[in-house]
Amino acid sequence: VGSLFVKPDPSRPLTDEEKTMVSAVARQIAQQVENIRLLADASRARAEAEDATRRLTHQSWQAYATHKDASTLGFAYDSNQVLPLQTIASPQELNLTQPLTVRGEPIGQLALANWQDISPEAADLVSAIAERVSTQLETLRLAEELQKRAAELQTVATVSSTASTVLDPDTLLQSVVDLTKERFGLYHAHIYLLNEAWQTLLLAAGAGEVGKIMVDDQHAIPMSMEQSVVARAVRERHVIIINDVAAEPNHLPNPLLPETQSEMAVPMIVGDKVLGVFDVQSAQLNHFTEEDANIYATLTSQVGVALQNARLYAEQSATLAQLRELDRLKSSFLANMSHELRTPLNSILGFADVILEELDGPLTENMTNDLKLIQKNGQHLLHLINDVLDMAKIEAGRMNLNLENFQVMELLEEVTNLTSSLASERNNALFIEPDSDATIEIHADRTRMRQVMLN
Repeated sequence: VGSLFVKPDPSRPLTDEEKTMVSAVARQIAQQVENIRLLADASRARAEAEDATRRLTHQSWQAYATHKDASTLGFAYDSNQVLPLQTIASPQELNLTQPLTVRGEPIGQLALANWQDISPEAADLVSAIAERVSTQLETLRLAEELQKRAAELQTVATVSSTASTVLDPDTLLQSVVDLTKERFGLYHAHIYLLNEAWQTLLLAAGAGEVGKIMVDDQHAIPMSMEQSVVARAVRERHVIIINDVAAEPNHLPNPLLPETQSEMAVPMIVGDKVLGVFDVQSAQLNHFTEEDANIYATLTSQVGVALQNARLYAEQSATLAQLRELDRLKSSFLANMSHELRTPLNSILGFADVILEELDGPLTENMTNDLKLIQKNGQHLLHLINDVLDMAKIEAGRMNLNLENFQVMELLEEVTNLTSSLASERNNALFIEPDSDATIEIHADRTRMRQVMLN
């Protein structure tokens, strides 16, 4: 932190003990300098903290006074009754004034009027009363603020709970703006949704009759409009508060909302995507605070998530309806196709049976074999058509089993006759063992067993 210079007398050099003593003094000086520095840093940090506390106290009381009726900000006591300060004539002379302070910040004053010869004891009493009154006023303000925030958070929870149970996007947004206006005591509330293709904010829902008129008129705001608080909130992606719209040079007034005094626009952001803007308005000046911005930002975020869920549900419902229609068309196609195929195929099989019975004349052995082959493959094709219909029934959950007793050997012979030619083409031999038991019976659906074995 520095150096300690000692210039010894040339005629008498420093001894080792003196050098040790100088080093010890240097260390103590260095420690003292460090202590002084730390004390200065601590004092500076404390002063900054006190300044921040006073500034916060000043802002809090200023906001509190702004939102209160003037008749509740001052009272007078005339030994008989307490009256609002506005209802009495101003005193000609104040004999004693004592400031009301909270954390060193003046929030008001306690004054005595028309009281002559105030003794020191009376002055001390007034000072003590002022101190107690200041503390009590701050306690009451904090309690009122806490109660207000608790009520607002409860409202946020109610609106969010309602939003999470509504699956229609339009109904969801309308219920949110109506509840928000009612529970927060606002002049108006509405929600704009962003159309990125058009670079426009479209009004999706508005509270009350005015909101309905604006929605019906398809009210919209271009993203590039400089005078719009709503468009600015989207461009800057953070909450915009205007507590005196008349004093805002770039504010765009709405003729349907003539009583608007304060306005706050909260961007609705989910992830990195801006969905729209939640815009709320009050008929009071200086109505919105940074704490309000945090609460509305929380509400808007939850509404954005609920809106995304409602949109996804609507998309899934539309997709499900399309799939059901496709399934209906498929079933209709299969039914029509099977009918168109089975009708001529049954006719072919019928004529083959007639010819095999030699009703139209005698047949040679080769003709009989060919006709039997036609009959066998025609039956197989008919079974394939029935299999396609069965698959449609299985998908629809309408498949029924026809249980009966039959011999396994009969089924094996039928399947072998139908598939032996296919096995021969692949150089495979398909046959039934000669010593197989031909008397075994099972209780099952013969058609389904046949389908399984053919597959």
